[in-house]
Amino acid sequence: MDCIFLALERFDYYSIVLRSKLLPLLAQKYKVVVLTPDIDAKTSREWDYYRRENVVYEKRAVQYPTLWNRSDRLRRYCVRNYDNLFTTHEHFYLFPHTRLERLYVLLGKLCPPQIINPWFFSWVEKRFARPSPEFSALVKNYRPRLMLVATPGYRNLPFTAEHILFAHALKIPTVSIYSSYDNPYSMAKFLRPTDYIFVWNQKMKREVIELHGYLPERVCVVGCLKFDHYFQDVTEKKIQSREEFLRSKNLNPSRKTIVYATTISRFKQNRPLMEMMVRFKKEGHFEGDPNILVRIHPHDPIEPYLPFCNIPGIHIEQAGVQRLPDASLAGLKVEMREEDLLNQTETFKYANVLINHNSTTTMEAAVFDVPVVSLGFPERFRLVYKIEIAAEILASGAERNVQSEQALIETVNEYLRSPEKANRTQLVHEYIEFRDGLSYQRTARAIEDVLLKERTT
Repeated sequence: MDCIFLALERFDYYSIVLRSKLLPLLAQKYKVVVLTPDIDAKTSREWDYYRRENVVYEKRAVQYPTLWNRSDRLRRYCVRNYDNLFTTHEHFYLFPHTRLERLYVLLGKLCPPQIINPWFFSWVEKRFARPSPEFSALVKNYRPRLMLVATPGYRNLPFTAEHILFAHALKIPTVSIYSSYDNPYSMAKFLRPTDYIFVWNQKMKREVIELHGYLPERVCVVGCLKFDHYFQDVTEKKIQSREEFLRSKNLNPSRKTIVYATTISRFKQNRPLMEMMVRFKKEGHFEGDPNILVRIHPHDPIEPYLPFCNIPGIHIEQAGVQRLPDASLAGLKVEMREEDLLNQTETFKYANVLINHNSTTTMEAAVFDVPVVSLGFPERFRLVYKIEIAAEILASGAERNVQSEQALIETVNEYLRSPEKANRTQLVHEYIEFRDGLSYQRTARAIEDVLLKERTT
């Protein structure tokens, strides 16, 4: 039986990969060694991950944390190949900077993009990040044929970057099996190229070829693994009725429901925006006094929302189970289990309007033909809608962006009265190419194809 290494980090990737049907399917044909910074055999039992005799969980620490931190910082300012993209400017140059960081931005302009590019940095990183004795021992013990990772070593994913380069050093082929739809633009500076990459759709395939430099034959369209559960939950009839769902949240089934999906806490607007939603509710600005279901972003701490948790007609919940306290580390601390993924399906299915910020939730709502109103205020949020992917989605008409409180009230009320079709169906067809809940099967077949190809070369 061939062995495959699966190196993952962050709770969102654990949810997408380890909670999907992909791991059980792979375990039918391969020995799968799951490498993470968080999960060992004991934790896999406590957190109820998929367990079989030929699935092994190995917990490992990052061996070169300082290297990845410094390299990501240098890439941020010195890789200038993508300065033609507004995404680059919005993410890396337009935020308030210290005087030193502003100096880095200016000095970075002196770096020749023909030389100082993501491939150059990956080459340098390989010289410093040699496979550790612990990793080499794992390879000797299990003899893996492939190294699977979620992304091709993007920013703030040191564990992933390290395992890609370790695998390259030991001649183990690497495959990126899940990246988000905006990553070809937003993460191009931080690419650590894998030998193969799997993507959502034909559009994303063109983007990783153009922006990441992959050869077409190394890019496989498999669909969106993250969205499989939406289609599975419906076809397998797992969901409860609308009345049961709303009553479980202490909401009124006789009223329509607004879902508000919050944004990441670095924008420092979570409390003021929640206060605004409560004010609209209490003052009756939304027609028919609809329910408001607040879904907290996995990166967003719970603390700012606690004062609003007992207001009638408003239900506030985290996306999943919190694995780390708010004060522990920056970044994602919430993981979605199977029951949380089902709750997510029901949330979008029974929403009448979604209020969000620039977010994947626009596509998730579109799966269920739910109207989307995105916030373009305060002013800081407005810039986000100039980045390439967000601008394309906005131009499609699949969501409506509002830039004032009054515009938000009017647009939401318009949708509550009549949820026009807009272009949500077009958005779904372009970005969610496969709508059958079988992306995990296509991913498994693509992995098998890579193994076959590598045997013959």
